[in-house]
Amino acid sequence: MKGTYEVLIATPEGKVYQAELRPTGEQTPAAGADLDPTTPEGYAQVMADEALQLKWQDRLDAFFQGRIVEVRNALRDLGWEGRSPEDARLYKGESEVQPTLTTVGAGANVVAYAMNGITDDLTKTPQQFAAEIDAAAIAETERRAGAATDQQALIDAYIHAFATKAEKINAAVAAIDWDGIKDVAGANAELVNLIGPYRGANDIKMAQAALENAGLTTWDERLRHIDDTDEFKALRAAEDAYRSAANRLQAIAKERLREAGNAELASLPPNAPIEEIAGAVYRKHGIDSEAMANQMIAAINAKNADYLRDVLGNLDNKASAELFERATGIKLAAAKKERLAQIDAWAGITPQQRADIESGKDAARAAQLLESSVRNTWEALKSMQVRGTDGDVQQLVLRQYAAGYTEVGAVQKGAATRYGMSNGVQLYYVQSRNFTAFLKAARDYGGLRKALELVGAELPPADADVQLTGKELGDFPDTEEGKKELRAAAKSMLDSLVGKWIACPALGGDVEVRKRGAKKLISKSADPRKLRLVAAIEKIIGVSRKLARPITRCAPRSRSLVSLYRFARSSRRT
Repeated sequence: MKGTYEVLIATPEGKVYQAELRPTGEQTPAAGADLDPTTPEGYAQVMADEALQLKWQDRLDAFFQGRIVEVRNALRDLGWEGRSPEDARLYKGESEVQPTLTTVGAGANVVAYAMNGITDDLTKTPQQFAAEIDAAAIAETERRAGAATDQQALIDAYIHAFATKAEKINAAVAAIDWDGIKDVAGANAELVNLIGPYRGANDIKMAQAALENAGLTTWDERLRHIDDTDEFKALRAAEDAYRSAANRLQAIAKERLREAGNAELASLPPNAPIEEIAGAVYRKHGIDSEAMANQMIAAINAKNADYLRDVLGNLDNKASAELFERATGIKLAAAKKERLAQIDAWAGITPQQRADIESGKDAARAAQLLESSVRNTWEALKSMQVRGTDGDVQQLVLRQYAAGYTEVGAVQKGAATRYGMSNGVQLYYVQSRNFTAFLKAARDYGGLRKALELVGAELPPADADVQLTGKELGDFPDTEEGKKELRAAAKSMLDSLVGKWIACPALGGDVEVRKRGAKKLISKSADPRKLRLVAAIEKIIGVSRKLARPITRCAPRSRSLVSLYRFARSSRRT
């Protein structure tokens, strides 16, 4: 059977369907089999489906080989031309067109192309497409030329701004009335008028802002040689003229100030109080500072030798030296050492007192250095981590401190000394220069706790020391009879504690004093110091610390321990 037949199919439910019947082996035509990829309609379908692009790639490649040549020839007819066989672009005046190809498949077959981003969709003839490309390229060139013209105008305005500022500065310099300056106020007024155009002229900043708003910068290639322009050189010359005029005005003001100071001093009586002559003395030296004068007055009246030594120890402070001499009648020596001794003698400070004062200053400076060392080395731990631990080394130090490693310890390893955190039994250390530096700084500062308090670390409460006088149970003579009386008093104290539970934070619970433990303590009490400790047994248990491993009486690990005792067998209350 050949051909296709339409049949009607009825279902048991009474529905009827229409279907096609084909002979065995006959297949439905593939999608796109009947389209022409070189027509605008067919090409649009092909470009919308990658599978169709692969299907028609060979035909499209052959088609575009000719199509591209036709478009390029049409562009040549419009005045476009190439420059070399290796260059696929075409040129017309300042314009250019650049072809872009779209390829598919292993053979890189051309399935689409564009000129300057304008895609050929085959809706135009080669001549029409070439005309579209020609118009767009010329328009883009004109747009760029206009933009370049605008940019150049902004660049020219920026360069011209240097000349504008130079003109303003030169005008301000020329306007100075040198002959009209009679006093300090006149010189200062001219200086204000000069400074205004120099600092206030914002022509350059405004021109630079206009450049930046247009997307340009002052390091644009077109401004690379701005320092060679006449405008730039004019501004530099104007600035030199400004500085020269400003220096001259300041010199005139200073000279007029000296003249005024000398005139004031000449009009004052020889015995005028320091408060009246101080300002005139400073003005005589060209210094117009009431604050400086008042500080010196206060130091002289208070005989503040330290302040005066700092000021007058500088031999260039001639105004302060003259004021001191006028106020005290002492002619200061020309050498610094002798001058400082004169100030101390006038203030009633002996050489020994001065040595003590300087020693105190040295100690204060040393203390400041220690504080800085602790703070700096602690801060360095913030950026460190130890493998296998959480957080930084600052947090690690605080965790170890909370675990009982509250002292700085050291152990000798050959020629080197290893520093670490000690709990009295073990040493915890980190192989790090920063860690070692912090512990050494903490040791020198007065201990680990003091150093951590300085840096503001949150620490557990410090263990309270248990202080005993030895007479809490009574004042017993150091005789056999006295020992018996002490033992009896200790036994009585322990008997009162039997059955009592005592809080022991180190164990995380309470401990009980039992009768058997109390009896054993009394029976093994040849040392009177052991008996005297009974008076504080509750406090001792309360502030005790749990060591990493037990210490036996036969092998004490700490030199600070005189003897070790077990007071009672204790059990933790649950």
